[in-house]
Amino acid sequence: ARIAAVTVFANRYAIWTGVAQGDVPEEDITISELTLEDEIINDSSFQVTDAGIKETLDTGLFSSRGTGRMGWAHQSYAEFLGAYFMLQRRMNLTQIMSLLVHPGDPNGRIIPQLHETAAWLASLIPGVFRALINVDPEILLRSDIATAEEKDKAELVEVLLKLFDQEKLVDRFLELHRHYRKLDHPGLAQQLRPYLCESSKGNIVRRVAIDIAEACHRTDLQQELLDISLNREENIVIRR
Repeated sequence: ARIAAVTVFANRYAIWTGVAQGDVPEEDITISELTLEDEIINDSSFQVTDAGIKETLDTGLFSSRGTGRMGWAHQSYAEFLGAYFMLQRRMNLTQIMSLLVHPGDPNGRIIPQLHETAAWLASLIPGVFRALINVDPEILLRSDIATAEEKDKAELVEVLLKLFDQEKLVDRFLELHRHYRKLDHPGLAQQLRPYLCESSKGNIVRRVAIDIAEACHRTDLQQELLDISLNREENIVIRR
């Protein structure tokens, strides 16, 4: 988890396992840099050693990046473990967001390369979920929102529909579609119904509302969907 946090948040590509003789690439981190301080687990401190780092690098989580270099076998390992490290270190919300938010973005959006780690953090730490709703709500679709409270799901649906309605989000990414099923909650039909029934709403947000209803198997919206499909005055894309 420490290796993951360093490589993810310091944007390092590999761990340099050879002798450092001034030839270490800028995108690498050395073993000695990973052992600069003790680690904590279950409120107990222990020393991080070169041998411990090397033993960890010798597991199936890592693969070779060439002579004297090791990297993550799959980036998803690093993204989850980096989030886990922050949870174990009991970092507060201000500290966490300072690592995730792009410093040059006036809207406080998340650094694109950290989207998956942010999604994991939202699943692990409720405060991060709340912080992301109005900053980068689409990231939350990739988190484990199935475990979120119903009021949080409802708020996320409200924000997403608002952004789609304003065309600040576009449903062009199929990746978003496969996450819509996570948005189901008891009041979902009531939230979607105005977007389904009001033809004055934009095609993008109406299509999203239909897709969410389908993904969540909302049979309580069948009549509204049927009315749309049979209404020849409706846009053909929405009818289809």
